Amino acid sequence: MHRFVRNCISLTHTKRAAYSPTQICSPSCLQSFESLCTDVSSTTSSTNQNSSFTVRTLINSCGFRHQFVLRLESSKRPASVLKFLEDEGVSRSQIEIIVSKYPQILFTCVQKILKPKFEFFRSVGFSEADTGRLITICPFILVRSVENYLIPSFESLRAMLGGQQNAVDAINLNPTVLRRQVTKNLAPNVEFLRNIGTPNWRVTKMIARRSDCAVASNAPHRFRKDVKFLTEMGFDPSLSSFIQAIIAKGHLTELNWEDRLEFFRSLGFSNEEIISMFKKQPITLSLSKEKIRAAVEFFINTFHWSPTQLSKKPNILLYSLGKRIIPRCSVLQILVSRSMIDKSVMVSSLLVMTEGDFLEKFMTNYKDEVPELLDAYQGKLKFDEYNFDPCKI
Repeated sequence: MHRFVRNCISLTHTKRAAYSPTQICSPSCLQSFESLCTDVSSTTSSTNQNSSFTVRTLINSCGFRHQFVLRLESSKRPASVLKFLEDEGVSRSQIEIIVSKYPQILFTCVQKILKPKFEFFRSVGFSEADTGRLITICPFILVRSVENYLIPSFESLRAMLGGQQNAVDAINLNPTVLRRQVTKNLAPNVEFLRNIGTPNWRVTKMIARRSDCAVASNAPHRFRKDVKFLTEMGFDPSLSSFIQAIIAKGHLTELNWEDRLEFFRSLGFSNEEIISMFKKQPITLSLSKEKIRAAVEFFINTFHWSPTQLSKKPNILLYSLGKRIIPRCSVLQILVSRSMIDKSVMVSSLLVMTEGDFLEKFMTNYKDEVPELLDAYQGKLKFDEYNFDPCKI
């Protein structure tokens, strides 16, 4: 019993746990609880009864709900569930994650609930490893109906993607697609996209890689409204920018959209510049306000760029200020201060450069002569001012 309780509780830090930390265990005593449980698990069998009592005492002192504890102690199902999952090739670390996300799984019937799901996944082509990974990411599917949910969802994906193996591959690439209302939302939305001229390969790619986007999560009436909004704005359904716009707009209700426009206006952008930015890089408007504000203020205060200039290169607002923008500018500052490169540089090109290209051009060629470049690149060196010419955006 003590090992089972420890495994159930040790991952209560995860964000998607069905029980909140205050419901299961107070974070302040979790570490000591795990340590003591480890000690308990290493004791001899002659002391197991005393250890169980100690674990129960620790559970009560750490804030477990009494009803949950009683269920664990009185039910035989948790042990049978754990054994079944291990017999099916699910690793212990995966089981811990599954339980942390969905504790109620421990009280399900193996024969009626769990076994049919594993039989279904194996029957359509999922390997043992595939199935373990799938249920670790989406444990809720273990309690969904095979006949009413899994089979219709899989059949819809198979039809949309052109074959059973394509459906298996798509689910393996992004298991969260099974969280969506495949038959109610995804299928009709995909059909609509194809009817307005979106290439099939773009739709297929979006399904496999971005199951969280509007095409999968939004009801058809709202999805069509968003598509109309985007096409009237000038987006071409056949281009990749249209797919990006769907993903971005799908996360924003009408109210949120207006709120974002007002936010960008408060930073100094005009309506025309905001729309221009959205057309060039749709995801810009769906980023967190904190991220956008920090980046905009950095470029305006440090380089004296205007919102108009920034609106021409919205891609640079996507990058991390602390992990990419400032470190790269610091590297440039060191090289310019030593007259190793021209101080007139197009900063936007520097920021959008791939990691490999940046390292080769600005790090590898100078690392022996300027050893402090590494500190700058790692964010350990920062400058209040830059004496290179950032006027070229």
